[in-house]
Amino acid sequence: KFFFGDDATSISGSNGNIKISGSGVTVATDKFFFGNAQTQISGSNGNIKISGSNLDLRADSFFLGASGTGKSFVSGGSIGGFTINTSTLTATNFELDASGKRITLGSGNSIFVADADEGIWLGHGTQHSAPFAVNLAGALTASSGLVGGFDITSTSISSSGLVLRSNGRITGSQVLF
Repeated sequence: KFFFGDDATSISGSNGNIKISGSGVTVATDKFFFGNAQTQISGSNGNIKISGSNLDLRADSFFLGASGTGKSFVSGGSIGGFTINTSTLTATNFELDASGKRITLGSGNSIFVADADEGIWLGHGTQHSAPFAVNLAGALTASSGLVGGFDITSTSISSSGLVLRSNGRITGSQVLF
């Protein structure tokens, strides 16, 4: 058993335990380890590891923001079927790309893309080849559709006997001028 110091600042030891107390205690070392193989706080080579029951935080895979901010960052791993990468969250036929500002659902020509720099499109991996697209200026591209009772195809717009063709021909069963 030993004791150095006074009631305010001391180092003491007994029964295999050591206690350091004071209002300003500094421990300076290149490596440290507190705990055991199951529960520990350790550090070396600029890394810190905290692990315990169902918890394992390491410098290379998890970052906690400033105290009390509730921010966290994971640079790898998985959660709920999603794979976590540095700037993306992915699953089968799904990608959320934070740095590319893009959400992708599907694959090949069965795909929907929402891109903050280009717009939205479906049916092809590139906007200019997609059968449906809207760019950021609001320009709509659609190879077919129905708008206000008018059928739209790649070569005509028609409704109730009125046909406007892409070759310039206009026909109608009842045309009033």
